[in-house]
Amino acid sequence: MIPKLSADQKKGLKHLNIHLNTLIFGDYVREIKKAYRRMAKVYHPDKGGDGDMFKEINRAHELMLQWIEDPKFRSNNGLPGCWSYNGYTNRWSPPLWQ
Repeated sequence: MIPKLSADQKKGLKHLNIHLNTLIFGDYVREIKKAYRRMAKVYHPDKGGDGDMFKEINRAHELMLQWIEDPKFRSNNGLPGCWSYNGYTNRWSPPLWQ
């Protein structure tokens, strides 16, 4: 099932340069952290980046991690430690957290 996102969450995905499909079929937390690190290296003020954009990236990172911890997101993606079948995509999804 493709999750519904608020405007802030869509903006967070855009700031972190993450595609929604990556989060649906991948390791959610790892993908968000990897994207955050990649974008932080580009926009960090000590590296000559834009400070305001760096703050936006930090906010987006926190927002996306909160979204993944949301019980609605977890219940739509199966039980922790168990494979789940997604009829919408006709695929088996790996466990959320092992």
